[in-house]
Amino acid sequence: MSNSQPLSSVLVEANSRRRWPTALLMATLVGLAGCTISMPFRYADSAAREQGGSETLIVSLTMAEYQPGWKSRRVFWRYVGQVEESLADSPGLVGHSLRRQIIGNRAWTMTVWKDESSLRAFAGSPAHQDAIRQALPTLEDVRFARVELPAHEIPISWEQAEQLLETHGRRYPQRKTTLSSHQRSQ
Repeated sequence: MSNSQPLSSVLVEANSRRRWPTALLMATLVGLAGCTISMPFRYADSAAREQGGSETLIVSLTMAEYQPGWKSRRVFWRYVGQVEESLADSPGLVGHSLRRQIIGNRAWTMTVWKDESSLRAFAGSPAHQDAIRQALPTLEDVRFARVELPAHEIPISWEQAEQLLETHGRRYPQRKTTLSSHQRSQ
């Protein structure tokens, strides 16, 4: 199936060859290639949910693209899970959300903090530092952004988050690395 051939003609051609189940599966996968799934924004507690007014909050955004392959995927998501679990013990957290491609290697994180010192404490925490150390070799591309937004604008949409990453983000150079022998054995 070429990219220039309309999907309807691919299905007709496949049907005429009695290969329509395969063509339908391929069409579905092509359609899902750009789709994402995200968890709803989770407030840290009811007090964080009630925050509003003119207070300014810190929004930290990350886009990470990990290397193709199940080993990179496994390492990356293992450490994302550990970092997410550690958020519950993070003073100053207002809330967080995750987003990922259904078919693809990109993931996004969004955390919202009461102040910069709370964000810095979390970024320097053992769980976060370990995750960076272990997962960074699996990444091909990483972009970070930190912005201040009024509390009444929280949570922001993922479309807004992507725009903020484009306009305020720092992109790290692509990293063409391989998994360490320790990571391969896990």
